[in-house]
Amino acid sequence: MCRHVWDGEVTKSRLVAQVDHQTEVFQYVTQSPPPLTNRDHCVLRSWRYDRASECYVVMSTSVSHYAANLQAGIRATELVSRYLIEPLGNFTSSRLTFICRVDMRGRSPDYYNHWFGPHLASSVAMIRDLFERLKVTEFLETSV
Repeated sequence: MCRHVWDGEVTKSRLVAQVDHQTEVFQYVTQSPPPLTNRDHCVLRSWRYDRASECYVVMSTSVSHYAANLQAGIRATELVSRYLIEPLGNFTSSRLTFICRVDMRGRSPDYYNHWFGPHLASSVAMIRDLFERLKVTEFLETSV
């Protein structure tokens, strides 16, 4: 899934390198409110499915890559980002656990303490809404 679909702050994104069918180096730029400059992110991201627990894990962390030149004012650092998606009950709903540690460079502790949490909650709601739309429009059975 492309990040720009659910993250309204992404202004530019690209695949830098495909490591394997479940791992890639991905670069994206997020907009920042003035007077801050936009942030460039270069991450190694990977996704896995565990058949035993039927859980999905999406992981990413910042990396340096020779083909990922700075695309915006400053490079943000994603120390850790983990999504765990677990099915609940009859598989019509799921639980999302998200753990992250980032340094957006230039943000105050007040930003992380008061704004970042609600911002993440909003992002998760956008992901949920995207799946609700996909469930209705993309996965309908046809008589073909």
